[in-house]
Amino acid sequence: MGDINKMIQWFKDREGKVTYSMTNRLGPNSYDCSSAVYLSLIAGGFLPSGTGIGNTDSLYSLEGTLLTPISRSQVKRGDIFVAGVKGGSGGSGGHTGVFLDNATIIHCTSPKNGIATTPATGWMGDYSGLPVYFYRLPVTAQQPEYYNQTGWYEMLKDDTFYIEKELTNRSGWSMKTGSKIAIDEVVSSGTMKRGKVRLGAYDRYMSLNKTIVKKV
Repeated sequence: MGDINKMIQWFKDREGKVTYSMTNRLGPNSYDCSSAVYLSLIAGGFLPSGTGIGNTDSLYSLEGTLLTPISRSQVKRGDIFVAGVKGGSGGSGGHTGVFLDNATIIHCTSPKNGIATTPATGWMGDYSGLPVYFYRLPVTAQQPEYYNQTGWYEMLKDDTFYIEKELTNRSGWSMKTGSKIAIDEVVSSGTMKRGKVRLGAYDRYMSLNKTIVKKV
């Protein structure tokens, strides 16, 4: 099991800094689409160090082991696309990359001469009529992401304030989805970020987890 954040970070660290080459595809200054995906999979811990750097066709061979087929509508951050006819997608006959969200990909692409973030539609190989397949990786539980700013937040779901920053004891105060709250101080508990709110005569705390609140 691997870490999609480390896999994506491999791409981000090289975005706009390397060129596209099918000849010199093993870095550190140039890659092609499939070598970039293979090396990012190694960086993310999905493949062991020393794994041979294959092509789009050899990515298909990972289907059912490392790669689980999914539908286009299911795609989310960290999923992989592979475009091309199975058995005939090597070389310029295919394309591959990683989704940043359902509508956006990061990939090493010849038209951008390197690693770039682009829309998914029209950039996956679909522009030339290639079939496109979508895959999910077996990931470890991802560490939640937190805001680290004061200001106004909107609730993405119902949640309850807590009495202390460790968020172990809930208070009787709650916030409904869509309501807004002003955070006047951010405090930390380990890797977690909490927003401190003054409610009447008491300080109360709420999680700044990005799945619970959004900055407005």
